[in-house]
Amino acid sequence: MARPERNLWGAALVAALWLIGYAGYLATVPRGDAPFLLRDRAFDLMLQLRPAVTAGDVIVVDIGPESLSALGPWPWPRERIAELVAAVAEAGPAVVAVDIVLAGPDRFRTVPEDTLDPLSTGDRRLLQAMAAAPVVLSALVSDAASGGWAPPGAVILAPDPAPDLMPWQAGAAIWPFAPLLRPGVTAGIASLSAEADGRVRRVPLFVTVDGVAHAGLAAEAVRIAAGASSYILTGPEAGAMARLNIGPYRVPITSSADLRIPVSGPADWADRTIEAARLMDDARRAASLAGKIVLIGGSAPEMGGLRATAGHPLTPSVQIAADAIQAMLTGAVPYRPRYAGAVEAVAVAVLLAVGLALGQALGPAAASGLGSVIAVLWVAATCVLYWWWNILIDPVIPAGLLLGAIAMSGLLAAMRTRRVGSRMRLRFEQHLPPSVVARIAAGLARMPRESREVTFLFTDLEGFTAATSRLGPTAMVGLLDTYFGGLTGIVAAAGGTVDKIVGDAMHAMFNAPDDLADHPTQAILCAMEIQRFAAEFRMRPDVAATGWGRTRIGIETGTVIVGDVGSGAKLDYTAHGDAINTAARLEALNNDLGTTICVGPVCRARAEGIAFRFRGDVAIKGRGTLAVFEPRGVV
Repeated sequence: MARPERNLWGAALVAALWLIGYAGYLATVPRGDAPFLLRDRAFDLMLQLRPAVTAGDVIVVDIGPESLSALGPWPWPRERIAELVAAVAEAGPAVVAVDIVLAGPDRFRTVPEDTLDPLSTGDRRLLQAMAAAPVVLSALVSDAASGGWAPPGAVILAPDPAPDLMPWQAGAAIWPFAPLLRPGVTAGIASLSAEADGRVRRVPLFVTVDGVAHAGLAAEAVRIAAGASSYILTGPEAGAMARLNIGPYRVPITSSADLRIPVSGPADWADRTIEAARLMDDARRAASLAGKIVLIGGSAPEMGGLRATAGHPLTPSVQIAADAIQAMLTGAVPYRPRYAGAVEAVAVAVLLAVGLALGQALGPAAASGLGSVIAVLWVAATCVLYWWWNILIDPVIPAGLLLGAIAMSGLLAAMRTRRVGSRMRLRFEQHLPPSVVARIAAGLARMPRESREVTFLFTDLEGFTAATSRLGPTAMVGLLDTYFGGLTGIVAAAGGTVDKIVGDAMHAMFNAPDDLADHPTQAILCAMEIQRFAAEFRMRPDVAATGWGRTRIGIETGTVIVGDVGSGAKLDYTAHGDAINTAARLEALNNDLGTTICVGPVCRARAEGIAFRFRGDVAIKGRGTLAVFEPRGVV
């Protein structure tokens, strides 16, 4: 019989070897994988602990709610934008970066009848305004096929051999209106890519569009302000990062040609932001822009530029660009050197060995206390590396594995595997029906497509856009969380499955993926309960003050195809068929009939024990004339 001590040390050796391999994996996982996301969350916290470094050379001219109230609703005609650019350019800034995509001609364009000039009056005025200062206009990457007009790419000088870079690749881009790109006006890519948790952490320095490298908006603004004619790449030396030289500025550049932004929040923005309406009314404010890098963008929700970052869940994209420019100007660019993965792998191996030794040599209390001190010292060391040299080394996983080795000793590997599996299952159950998750866990990675009869229930809110304008996006999201929490609970109790939540609408289905007896009746009973909950929710004082509208519901039954759709790494369990579209149109029909629940003829015929009121034969686009019914209650 094997000795217990030998079994314990054998388990410890297996855990050590496994976790050393795991450390190497952490250094190479693609962005968005769970361990990488954990490390990024730790970096988010680390970046927040150090105040943002500012140069005072970056000013944001913000088109916020105050400006829209004073100068007119968004979108603005090109003439209004020209007035704002002129007010900025006349102050003599180093460069003006416009974080607004001016694609195509002015939608409010007016052209004199006696001329063939393709430019509108607003476009001509904008050209005149841009002649007073260097300007960078924004472009956005697109999923469209390659081809079409594009401005020249960035001029990048590189050594031989050049650093191995793989920037964001796109087939095409939405470029500024071509006649606006006159001498003195360039274009920069303003697109931002969120990571697995929805946060934007990086700004592209370069993006490859149809095989041609184009500069990002922030990098191009710095280049113009520095008076540089090109970008210069220098190769990595002694394990350090490759660098991008923009005039006098030296910027560490990753293999994906992006830059990690420092963390900032509203307090940091206030010091560098001027409201557009106030700037146009006050010449003294405009004079403060002389020699500065000025970004024009918007924080108003209507402009669609709010993104989640580590600093704030509703960060204007123009402030993200300002953070990137500040980092380049001050040299305070957070980065992971090439040797970071190796350092973390060695740290994991050493700390794991120390943890296993402490767990064997000392009692639980002493081992935990000493191990906690060592873990804190590791975290402190990584913080010092960032605070003094902007270097990002993972503070969490090496320290966590040290403590885990002490707590679990030889059982660490098995327990960690089980915990990771539980987390992944819980994560999937937030997006997929439990039965689908169970099939995945059992090894059936793809749900087969099948034809089955399903009842669909669609909901929507009346007056949602107006309520959002009155309440604001942050408070509205809080109310929506409570509202949809009630709706999804009702659907689950009725045996249904929430397919998706889109904005203020919810799509649910009954009898898929699991069989549900009498699903038409269950769907209607569910709708009636939703109607009761929604009416009570509207009467809450805080909700009633927003002008919260009625919840409209459409229901229909039909045979559809359900199963996984997609391929590769992205699959979506959903349904396709006429009944889906009919339910959606019945939901909208409530607005015309003055009802809150509209039921189609197939569902009405299948539902037993429900009394209905006939609301008439109604023309439904794509389905002809259908009899529409309103449920009156249980018989």
